[in-house]
Amino acid sequence: MNFDGSTNCTCQAGGGIIQDHLGNTVVAYAGNLKNNTITQAEGMALPWGLKLAISIGIKKLEIEGDSQIIVESVKGSSTAVWHVDSILRDVIGLLINPDDFIICHIFREGNEAADSMTVVGRLQNGLGCWGDPSLLPVTTMAILEKEKAYAQEGTVSSAQR
Repeated sequence: MNFDGSTNCTCQAGGGIIQDHLGNTVVAYAGNLKNNTITQAEGMALPWGLKLAISIGIKKLEIEGDSQIIVESVKGSSTAVWHVDSILRDVIGLLINPDDFIICHIFREGNEAADSMTVVGRLQNGLGCWGDPSLLPVTTMAILEKEKAYAQEGTVSSAQR
């Protein structure tokens, strides 16, 4: 699962993509957060994705995000900033068995598909979910196809992108 948040002059949004081990998109999600900080947007995208993964029966999950603050706070190697503390408590409550998840920081370049979903999130009224990859925006589908090609070639891992 990749998650991300974004901000512009009018709103903040969060979103993400959940893929299987072969790079096939299982579900994508995005939502508008109105007036929050970028850190809150990044933070909210994480529990949205976790709850979605749990609801569709996913038991083990590799989580990647480009917000080092959020990732390090969940890992416990950093103290969360006060305005995302309650969000991160929610995340930690969802991650009951630490053996069932891995969370790591990746660079923005490796998080393009999740980032593209945040653009979609700005247009949402609440949280939207896409279980059919063919209904995703063309830009998101192009990014996912490029990432899948890289994964199938075995040339670049997601952490290296």
